[in-house]
Amino acid sequence: PQPKPQPKPQPKPRPVVKVPSGGDIFSKLSGTIRTQTKALESFVAPAPAPAPTPAPEPLPPPKAPQPTGGFGGFDSFVGTVKKTIKGAAPAPAPPAPQPVQSPLIPIPEPEGPDTPLYDPAKDSGRYKLVDVELLKIKDEALREAKIAASQKEDQLAALLAQTRNQAAELETLKARVSKLSAGAEEAAAAASSQAELEEYILPPESKGALSVLRDAVEDKDIDPAEVYEAIRALERKKLQIPLLAVQGSWRLVFTTGTAQTQKDFGKINYVPFKAVQTFAEDNTIENGIYVGPVPIVKFQGQYKWLTYRSRLEFEFTEVETFGIYKPELPDPIKNILGLKVDGRDYNKQPAFDFIAVDDKVLVARGAGGGLALWARVEE
Repeated sequence: PQPKPQPKPQPKPRPVVKVPSGGDIFSKLSGTIRTQTKALESFVAPAPAPAPTPAPEPLPPPKAPQPTGGFGGFDSFVGTVKKTIKGAAPAPAPPAPQPVQSPLIPIPEPEGPDTPLYDPAKDSGRYKLVDVELLKIKDEALREAKIAASQKEDQLAALLAQTRNQAAELETLKARVSKLSAGAEEAAAAASSQAELEEYILPPESKGALSVLRDAVEDKDIDPAEVYEAIRALERKKLQIPLLAVQGSWRLVFTTGTAQTQKDFGKINYVPFKAVQTFAEDNTIENGIYVGPVPIVKFQGQYKWLTYRSRLEFEFTEVETFGIYKPELPDPIKNILGLKVDGRDYNKQPAFDFIAVDDKVLVARGAGGGLALWARVEE
């Protein structure tokens, strides 16, 4: 149970101060206010609490007592007046309705790499100004970048064309230099061969033997033994023979044959048929047997020259009949004819060791041991 509320003590009445007549208006107003305050305090004073009941209801907690005395009643009066004046103030006006803006449409994607980001034809006037300006700036930057790239491509194409022209000029110069080098090498080789040919001089004691050989190729009436002795005399001189003097076509006039041919056929002196040997400048060799101007058979191949030994080594790889037909021969026939067989070496390398040469005759010993005398052929 809550304690009984104690009655508030009644304030002692204050003596009424009489304002003398004729006082100022402020004194009169202060006395009037005090009188009205006293009346209000008496009116709002709480009545005594009723007697307790057997089962009292729970009461809310008592309010804190209002302070009295002094000008407390005047403060309450002033607060009431303020609340009344405030309650009589007009309510603020409601905010004005904002106009409904249409939503911004999204910026469309460009249709292709050359389509600008901002297309005025697709602008409905609802782009954000900042977006439009930004897109215009980007479009201008892209346009300038494309122009710069195009200029760079043109410059690159010009440089490539210039490079190709320079490369073509370089190749032309290389070809010219190569031709000049080849010409210089040929000229040097020719000069060297010419020098060798000029240095090749028969000793005086060899001129008699060489004269016998010249007569033998001319008339074929010199005794074969005398021809053989003349060749042996030149061979003992061991002359250095130049290749330039050997190159050309030579008709076989006299041969002793190899040891095997001498055993099989006897000594062969003057050759009764036309056999022509050709040593070409491109290092090819050809040996043909003719009936009149028609070649019955020709053996063709390559040769190499060994300067320090005056030696010409060769190998025949093809055979030609009647100047038009080159048959495919089996290996045994090639061996018999002295042709080179692929993958096999000769038992004895075919070669000529040259003994002497001049403008009319050529003398050499073959790898088989036989001697040969040729006469120069002009055609």
